[in-house]
Amino acid sequence: MSLFKKIFSRKKKADPRKTYAAQRSAYKAAVLHRLTNTWTRSNLSADAAVYKDLSILRARSRDLAINNDYGRRFLNLVKQNVVGPDGIMLQVRSRFASGKLDKTGNDIIEAAWREWGKKGNCTVDGLLSWHDVEKLAMETVPKDGELLIRMIPGWPDNKFRFALQLIEADHIDEELNKSLPNGNKIRMGVEFDRWRRPVAYYVLTDHPHDFFYGQGYNRKKYERIPADQVLHPYVIERIGQSRGIPWMATPAERLHQLSAFEDAELVASRTGASKMGFFTSPSGDDYTGQGAQDGTGEPKELINVAAPGTFEELPEGVDFKAWDPDHPNSGFEQFVMAVLRGVASGLNISYVSLANDLRGVSYSSIRQGVLEDRDAWRMLQTFLRQSLHEPVYDPWLKTSLLAGAITSKKGVPMSFDSYAKFAGAALWTPRGWEWVDPAKEVAASILERQHGFNSSGRIMATRGRDFYEIIEEINQENEIFDFPQKEPEKNSEEDNDNAKKQND
Repeated sequence: MSLFKKIFSRKKKADPRKTYAAQRSAYKAAVLHRLTNTWTRSNLSADAAVYKDLSILRARSRDLAINNDYGRRFLNLVKQNVVGPDGIMLQVRSRFASGKLDKTGNDIIEAAWREWGKKGNCTVDGLLSWHDVEKLAMETVPKDGELLIRMIPGWPDNKFRFALQLIEADHIDEELNKSLPNGNKIRMGVEFDRWRRPVAYYVLTDHPHDFFYGQGYNRKKYERIPADQVLHPYVIERIGQSRGIPWMATPAERLHQLSAFEDAELVASRTGASKMGFFTSPSGDDYTGQGAQDGTGEPKELINVAAPGTFEELPEGVDFKAWDPDHPNSGFEQFVMAVLRGVASGLNISYVSLANDLRGVSYSSIRQGVLEDRDAWRMLQTFLRQSLHEPVYDPWLKTSLLAGAITSKKGVPMSFDSYAKFAGAALWTPRGWEWVDPAKEVAASILERQHGFNSSGRIMATRGRDFYEIIEEINQENEIFDFPQKEPEKNSEEDNDNAKKQND
């Protein structure tokens, strides 16, 4: 273009309306401006997001569990409300061909399960009972995001020939990622087939950060364990997620900052409470400051630490400006409450439960919060039952019957033919809860039962009680007090024959 044309040519201005329309988004959350330029715009896959941050999240979650009061409180709440003092109890409800319950056989299976669950039997190290395994699982999964449990049939050190090995998530190396010649893929230490079904787990024989006894970080040795021998409990939050995320990941930063804020407030309040006084002299020749000793030639240090109830001297020419910090901060309590409400929401529990704060709580409000909490706990009880109890019970029953470890009342091993009968007859009763006002709740339960809205068995199950055990205890009490009771129904000849064969 010539110089003349450059000088006299007029540049066409862009229509501002068209420019704004081009930049405008259909969704306000997608608009990019100075207030949203730090908001993420990346769309990583579930595994890519987990791989990027898993190690850091796990380390910080463990730190909160150790050093943060509210993090510790949350884990204790999970164990108390999901597992409870007695754990999730097994109730076997197998029946004869006539449909009647096989009480004798059910009692035998339940007794064998309790015996296996004693300390020294159910884990390979002999250190844990089954109740300990339940509690440890419901502390480890929220804290680490996942847990690995290896089932070992043929274990020689108990008569049931079955035991469990608990393995920390660190042993599944998230750095192990590759494609295999058979088309399978290893993603963060887990081998999957083309349908994303787990095939095997590559487990580090040593903890990657354990330096004892000459173990080095770079000396990685893997053991490939088939997936049918492994339980891998974790909460799947996205499709295609291969590993679990700590449950405290969302409120972790807020919890950490709150802890630092409380420390700062504590130090400031302590300093503010340490009122001191100072003496001054005309010459200051006799000043003996902190750490000064006569004849040493060392400089005399000024007082720089506040100690309550102390009085110190100031040297000549030194003036003191009063400092009276306004602590404790009058807004401290409200600020902590506001932060903890957000933390409680991220952990899916009520503020009252997390903060252990019952001030200003009425019966109606606490009941509403308790009901919401208990729905969340029941969801986790279902998660634990499906991830731990049901997958363990079936191979335990099969292995124990094959080993002849389950015997009749006469001491005769039960036949493996009874496996199918008892395998699908297991019911798991989790812990229940009492109410703030038991009289009102019991009255409501009675009305539900009388009008056919609920059954006695379900009502007892909500309180973590076994209906049949309660009935049996009532009958025993009636016998002791000589109360009249209903004559029990007699079994048919076929049922008696089946029971005799089972006991023999």
